[in-house]
Amino acid sequence: MTATYGVLKEISRRGHRITVLTTVIGQPKTPAIMTLDNGALTVRYLQGFFEGVFFSPRLIRLLPSLQGHDLVHLNSYRNFPCDAVHIWARRQEIPTIISAHGSISAYRYQPSFPLSRQLIYRLHDIVLPGPVRSADVAIAVSSLEARHYEAFGVSPKRIRVVPNCVDLDTFSPGRPEHPLEESMGSKLVGYVGRLDPIKGLVTLLNAFELVHRKDPQSKLVMIGPDFGMKKVLHSIIAERNIPGVVFRNPVPYRQLVDIYRSLDVAVSPSSFEVFGMSNLEAMACGRPVVSTNIGGASDLIEEGYDGYLVQPGDHEALASQILNLLQDEERAKTIGKNAWSKAQAYGIERTANLLEQTYADCLSTNTTHRTT
Repeated sequence: MTATYGVLKEISRRGHRITVLTTVIGQPKTPAIMTLDNGALTVRYLQGFFEGVFFSPRLIRLLPSLQGHDLVHLNSYRNFPCDAVHIWARRQEIPTIISAHGSISAYRYQPSFPLSRQLIYRLHDIVLPGPVRSADVAIAVSSLEARHYEAFGVSPKRIRVVPNCVDLDTFSPGRPEHPLEESMGSKLVGYVGRLDPIKGLVTLLNAFELVHRKDPQSKLVMIGPDFGMKKVLHSIIAERNIPGVVFRNPVPYRQLVDIYRSLDVAVSPSSFEVFGMSNLEAMACGRPVVSTNIGGASDLIEEGYDGYLVQPGDHEALASQILNLLQDEERAKTIGKNAWSKAQAYGIERTANLLEQTYADCLSTNTTHRTT
């Protein structure tokens, strides 16, 4: 989200006025409105209810005051704010852009996704598909998400690929100011992200068990919020007596830099990922990455040059590539250097350029349609 804010700041700096509407749940002290950057960027925080739905009565009351906007950019899909603002924008004949961020198909890849929620999602797609199918432009962060849009019924002519970005001023190579204590005297393998069933963390544990047998000095650190997997992972570790695994709580965004810089190898074992921000952040810090060959990783990583790709669920291949990097320091340095070079093409300014051009094309097309 911090990189997204950076993009919005850059676009507003170029003379565009932006209003952000976002819901918050369980944070009554959050200010109702914040105006930043000399009034060009305004963020309105709306109290929401029901996690995942984000129902907000205040949003309905606020919409009539938003007259005069040239376009609406919807983020995410299948929630109340997205549906409500889409309907309002259509009635006002304001063009809309959608960024689904993987929300169209992510649930299909979750092994234990409740059947009741699957039915709700499918019903929503029948009754309220408009935010995606009626959008003037659908923004994909990777070629995989572009294919998801097409499968959902969006014409390829209306799809634009705008990859995620990283703050290159923050994420860069160097010595960590506050290195992880686990890195002292050990080779450190790291995962940064949600502890979620979709993230392939059992595969990672299986792989690390093989890694530790070959390299007893290695450690695995997992850093991120628990989304139902921590207890499962602890159980596996205890049952199989897997040594060297450490869990850490989430850290503030800017502290992630020290974490990546402390790692010898960064790993992303997900079974589904439309982009994979942790890969890009690690690469920007000059760290070698081993990732599953899915989503944005397939677009971002060139196999054997600036990272390694393995198939989801293949713990033996994952272990093999981790060991290759731990046991060959020169190779790891070369991969890390190439990874840093690749990440330089994913800065905030480039994404702002692509997004600004997408906005301009959308407005131009709609102006032409209205005058013919």
